[in-house]
Amino acid sequence: FGWVGWRNDTSGHLGQPVEIIFEFDHVRNFSAMYLYTNNLYSKDIQVFSHAKVYFSVGGRHFTGEPVHFSYMPDLVMEHARNVTVKLHQRLGRFIKLQLYF
Repeated sequence: FGWVGWRNDTSGHLGQPVEIIFEFDHVRNFSAMYLYTNNLYSKDIQVFSHAKVYFSVGGRHFTGEPVHFSYMPDLVMEHARNVTVKLHQRLGRFIKLQLYF
């Protein structure tokens, strides 16, 4: 078990997001995304502040309004946690996740 991390000094919705694209074997109906994230803020590690989730059937065009999710910063408890993003039964074979810090 290990962590994947990155440094992103651009902050807020106007900064550059960390972008991850997931490909699945066939079109699926997505109800939620569960992200296990660290929050060791005393070492400049924290949960993302905002996420955008886009969906695509073919993987080339991510059309339609993305799902928006905001997370309230936690500067009290320095433990890892699951963050659940509800995806509202959206369809796709590809998911593009953009995380803003």
